[in-house]
Amino acid sequence: MKKIILLILATVTFFSCKEEDYPVPTALYFETASATIIANGETVSLPFKTTAPELTLTMLTEATWCTVKIEGENLVITAEKNNSIAARETSVKVAASDRDITIPIKQEGLPTRQLVITGGSCSSAQSNEGSFASTYDGDVNTYWHSEYSPQSHQYEDHWLLYDLQTGSTSLDLIVIYSRVSGGAANGRWGHFAIWVKGDGTDVPSTIEDTSGVNWDGWGGTLGSVDADGFKLVHKGDDTPLMATTHTTSVVLSESIANPKKVKFVLKGSAPNGSRNGHGSVGEIELFGKVQ
Repeated sequence: MKKIILLILATVTFFSCKEEDYPVPTALYFETASATIIANGETVSLPFKTTAPELTLTMLTEATWCTVKIEGENLVITAEKNNSIAARETSVKVAASDRDITIPIKQEGLPTRQLVITGGSCSSAQSNEGSFASTYDGDVNTYWHSEYSPQSHQYEDHWLLYDLQTGSTSLDLIVIYSRVSGGAANGRWGHFAIWVKGDGTDVPSTIEDTSGVNWDGWGGTLGSVDADGFKLVHKGDDTPLMATTHTTSVVLSESIANPKKVKFVLKGSAPNGSRNGHGSVGEIELFGKVQ
């Protein structure tokens, strides 16, 4: 009789060890595993189910504009108003003791309205290949090309100056369409600078240079103001894209209130000048945010 009892106890102990070796995993399930928030800001709730006694939240990228918390069986995400036209993103890791889920969070940027270009001028134009007006006629297949006869006009800095319709409330986004005619690359941009004239642009400011490009002193200092009251708001480099038809979108780091004029200056001289020292572009579009 004693032998039978010992055998039973040993069997119980054996199965108990196996249960510890293979624990039941924690359940954690979200009905929707991402969040998209409107530009004006809002609070959204993502329902979830879990068997975990508690969950921890970790923001994976810094985002002072966004807060997250758990209320019951909901992940509650609140975002303040996005005053930029650029969308912004972050993510939060929701973790139990033995598993986790990453929830991407995206907030839309403010909607934009295209500004009306009423005219302007340029440093030069090759009359038989396209006028300055071709850069804002709504057709990317037409283009402006700088004058190249005589050859002394090559490898000079080229410029385009646009007048904006009165009542344009802000300038926030600039879209540049490369010359696409026949796939031609002649005149496509290398280093270029954007200058704007409007309310407050006569006051120098500090604008961070995030281009990562060695400018060798060309184009001036970001945030500086020239003698005509234009502020340098952006320095770009399309050199790597010269061989392909492309679109360049520039979101200004500073919103320009009541913009009146926008000036583009293309570096003509090598290296990093416009293709073959010429200048050309298919279309320029200017946008301001809608408040």
